[in-house]
Amino acid sequence: MTANREKPEQLTFFFFEEMPKPTKGTIYLDTSKKGVTKFKTRRHNSYRAEVTYNGVKYRKRSAERADCEQFLAQLAEKYEKGLL
Repeated sequence: MTANREKPEQLTFFFFEEMPKPTKGTIYLDTSKKGVTKFKTRRHNSYRAEVTYNGVKYRKRSAERADCEQFLAQLAEKYEKGLL
């Protein structure tokens, strides 16, 4: 006796759909002091992305948040392929 265990076509529940994996890492806005001039204090206004794989910390600094998100996604893809 063989049972057909395929998912029904008419039912599309949330548990049949594959959930996307969360990307590992942190993105934050760095506004620390860059330096002090005679008239004002200069500050960093950039995003930082940090992630650790196999005990190695990878970092990226960018003015755009999207660049940092893309960096984390690329590293996650490389890690899944075993390239890190």
